[in-house]
Amino acid sequence: MTAADSTAATGNQAYSLSVNKGAVTITWSDPATIPYGTALSATQLNATAPIAGTFAYTPAAGTVLGLGTQTLNVTFTPTDTASYNTATKAVSLVVAQAGTTTSLSVSSASVTAGASVTLISQVVSAPTGTPTGTVSFYDGATLLNTATLSVGSASYATTSLSVGVHSLTATYSGDANFTGSTSSATTVTVVAPVAPDFSLNLSGGQSQTVTAGSAATYSFAVAPSSGGYPAAVSFTTSGLPTGATATFSPASVAVADGAKTVTLTIQTSATAALQRAPMPGRRMAPISLALLLLPVLGAGRMRRRGRGMGALVCLVILLSGVAATSMLTGCGGSNSTPNPPTKQTKSYAVTVTAASGGLQHTASVTLNVQ
Repeated sequence: MTAADSTAATGNQAYSLSVNKGAVTITWSDPATIPYGTALSATQLNATAPIAGTFAYTPAAGTVLGLGTQTLNVTFTPTDTASYNTATKAVSLVVAQAGTTTSLSVSSASVTAGASVTLISQVVSAPTGTPTGTVSFYDGATLLNTATLSVGSASYATTSLSVGVHSLTATYSGDANFTGSTSSATTVTVVAPVAPDFSLNLSGGQSQTVTAGSAATYSFAVAPSSGGYPAAVSFTTSGLPTGATATFSPASVAVADGAKTVTLTIQTSATAALQRAPMPGRRMAPISLALLLLPVLGAGRMRRRGRGMGALVCLVILLSGVAATSMLTGCGGSNSTPNPPTKQTKSYAVTVTAASGGLQHTASVTLNVQ
């Protein structure tokens, strides 16, 4: 319709006609609820009109609204402004809290009791925005600590986890714009600390044979077997021959030295030679015989006091001479050959003890001395 007035004459009577601009009906329903952080788009700003024209929305497309019920407005301007009036309409839009996702990572999945493990939580939201608030870290149902989010991240370090398997989670508290959430469980295994220990092993020949007064050497390998040496390693021996001395090189092994080869030198004494002396039985036989015959001869002398005195004296002199000759022969006389001394070998079981911080390890060697 036009807005022009017209006057017509019909007979003697005149008529006046007034035509007004047409009204435009805008079709626009309340948009569906959106999560916080969602920018307005054609999904929400989707009003329509039955004639051509333009729509102007307030707030405009791209605006991120705050939480709660918000009012959207639109103004429609028809292309044919001579025939149609502009139109407006308002709808309501609910902006709800945005959902979040919380994750948890750990610095190590397996640690030694007493060692530090760090728990790191990240909280993210879709479509946009940075959650604020706190994150609580749990060991099963036990609260470990609560930390404040900084740019969507929170962390906590602890050395108090006991030996065993721990199921750890992180729970985000939520804030005015973001809902809370809980991470999936992350497992951390805490193992008991390994006690330091070391090994002592013979690395050369186990048995050595030397003459008295000479030295025998043995080699040993010393190495930390778990966690390093408890303390400096010292060495001692037992079972040495009389008069022998033992020397280690190096004399000790320091805590930080690692694996080492240690040489044991045993210096024997020259007096340790064992010789078998000649048997004295043969040289003493004539003397023994003379001593046995004296009583017999003495009895005969008593019966023949007068007649046999001369014979008795001769026999004693004869036996004494034989005994003297035997003794001289035993002392190296030129008319006899003595039995040569015989070398003997004596074996010694020598025990080497390595000590470190209350721990001891031993190894045994055999020393043969001739």
